[in-house]
Amino acid sequence: MPIVDRLDQQFTGCLTVVRANYATPDGLQLAQQYGVKAHPVVVVIDRAGSVTTRFNGVPNEAQLTQAVIEICR
Repeated sequence: MPIVDRLDQQFTGCLTVVRANYATPDGLQLAQQYGVKAHPVVVVIDRAGSVTTRFNGVPNEAQLTQAVIEICR
């Protein structure tokens, strides 16, 4: 997803991007852990492991950027 790729580059050192594939056991476990039932889904998780923001579908770039800024403070 180009939006996520740009943020990954822009916030290097603060942001970790994890892509999950439902077809793998690890991807399925991760999807179940965060309640992902459809795709694409973008889940923003803070350093404590709490979900701060969730986007079902392709996220709005400005909103996703703001969510990342909030967790990188």
